[in-house]
Amino acid sequence: MKFFRIDADSQRQLVDVMESELTKAENVDDESDIQVTYDRFGYDDITRYGFNRNRVHRNGTYFDDNGYGADGFDKDGFNSQGYNRGGYDKSGFDKNGFDRLGYGRDGYNKDGFSKLGFSKEGFDKEGYDKDGFNAKGLDRSGFDKQGYNWEGNYLAYVDNYIRKNTNIVIRNKTLIYSQGVKDLFINIDRAKSSFSYVDYVGSLVHLRRGLEELIHVALTYNNISIGDIAELTLYDRLNLAELKNIFSSQELAFYHNLRKEANDNGAHMGAVENKESTEFYLEEFIRFAHKWIENNN
Repeated sequence: MKFFRIDADSQRQLVDVMESELTKAENVDDESDIQVTYDRFGYDDITRYGFNRNRVHRNGTYFDDNGYGADGFDKDGFNSQGYNRGGYDKSGFDKNGFDRLGYGRDGYNKDGFSKLGFSKEGFDKEGYDKDGFNAKGLDRSGFDKQGYNWEGNYLAYVDNYIRKNTNIVIRNKTLIYSQGVKDLFINIDRAKSSFSYVDYVGSLVHLRRGLEELIHVALTYNNISIGDIAELTLYDRLNLAELKNIFSSQELAFYHNLRKEANDNGAHMGAVENKESTEFYLEEFIRFAHKWIENNN
């Protein structure tokens, strides 16, 4: 057997290699399913790109040269693919394009419905739009947008409204079944529907139209001819109703406030953010309208 002599420098290099390999074998990261080994300086050289057990990088910071930490996330909490630890990007969407509530970037969920429950075509799961009408233009009771059924009769709509919304016992059929009262009820129904879908602007628009119908019916019912009011604005009609003592001062004050609110925020398509305010106008108008009809029934 032959023996070879090596110099001191070579001996030191051999010891360094052996120590390094021994350190790699002993220093295994038990906290991960991935086998992570560390060199004799305490830094991994394979899987974590130069971080030690304290998550400090070779460059002396907690982030590598690309700005990512030992766990793969930057200082803002996002990885190189742009997702945070919860799996969402900076806009709040996951890799499949849905937010935490399950809605995509277009505002619709995987079933194709918005947060308000409508498809891109504008219909809910039962096939009705926000005004309560299906593709055929009929509501759930079978009436069209003007209150007519398939027979071309709107009396059934009025009966249906009276039964569901009031305690009125119909006596004055001429008033109750008039075109104006029917249109008043239609606008109340639409205002309620718009409100239920958080469309407060739409709700006020329908309330204003309902107010116009109510004032028209009240004036003509008090023997004021259509010719005398045809050119009058809603403001002028309310003043005429006051002159004729058709409504109480409380009612008139409310109607003027509703008119102004609808003009400012409804008819001019302003942004109405106050749910409580819109709800107040809706409930009070229904109360006053039903009261006037009942008193004159």
